[in-house]
Amino acid sequence: VSLTAVSSAQAQELIANYKSKPAMLAILLTATWATGSSFSSSQHAQVICEAAYGELISQGEGGKIKFCTSDVSEAGAIHSSQKWNNPLVKQYGVKHLPWLLLFANGRNVMSGNPSPADQPNGVGLGATHSLRYPAFGKPRVLALECVPDYPSQVGFGDGMALFRDAESGALQAGRSNVFKLQLETQEVLKRAGYDHDMAVSLQEARRMVQDATPPYGLLLLTTSIGEAAISDLAARARARNSKAICLLCHDGKNVGPLDESIAQLVKRQDLVRAVFQRPLSKSRFETELKTCESVRVNYPKCGLSKETLVQLLRKYMDEL
Repeated sequence: VSLTAVSSAQAQELIANYKSKPAMLAILLTATWATGSSFSSSQHAQVICEAAYGELISQGEGGKIKFCTSDVSEAGAIHSSQKWNNPLVKQYGVKHLPWLLLFANGRNVMSGNPSPADQPNGVGLGATHSLRYPAFGKPRVLALECVPDYPSQVGFGDGMALFRDAESGALQAGRSNVFKLQLETQEVLKRAGYDHDMAVSLQEARRMVQDATPPYGLLLLTTSIGEAAISDLAARARARNSKAICLLCHDGKNVGPLDESIAQLVKRQDLVRAVFQRPLSKSRFETELKTCESVRVNYPKCGLSKETLVQLLRKYMDEL
């Protein structure tokens, strides 16, 4: 649906005529000097407005609104207050183009370049872009692989260290390959394109989950912290981000079979989605996430889209 093109003088007449009509008048202000480029904001704004107007008409709401466009450059300057200043620019405080004027019940209810509610200071009418950056499109990951309390050099043979049990607090001797596992986890996350943070203790992980902005969307935890700690971290993450998921890594070669309480936690599928056996690989990690809607790549958009403009117009039309 094309917008009706009107001159500045005709626009002023329409504004006067619609004071007594139970319908809304929308006027998109553009300029010819701003439409020559393929990246023209005025041209893009007109495409968005025509799409929004067409949707309103298709939904049977065309009688509630008249949508026009006016080339303000034909009647004077925009950024000048000299002799040839455009009357619409002066009367309605137009600062730049494109610019949208809305009139309802004889009142000017909007004079500006509207932006989405979630981007009040961002790009408005005239541009709609996907922010195609992995940091925006994928959830941030918190990985936890606890460092042993004492290194192997203190009274133990090669590869051995003291670990503190997360539930009982007791020190236990075990084989230490934690630093290798940390590097393995970081390498997989890096190759899969996920921004991540690495926590090296349960206390640090709790603090990071609580303070992270934006909140984490994915936890990758070691099973060595125990069922209670896993449940606690997963619940904390879910409290801040309802779509957050939790995955586990288990080093069965060195620590033995998976604890039954953790196996039951994974089986319930309420807090923990899956457990990976070490070594962790990129292919298994990505395969598990393929069927998970909450972590699929979803690039947010900036600027005013057709859907957002339709919502804005309906908001004022409902007040008629």
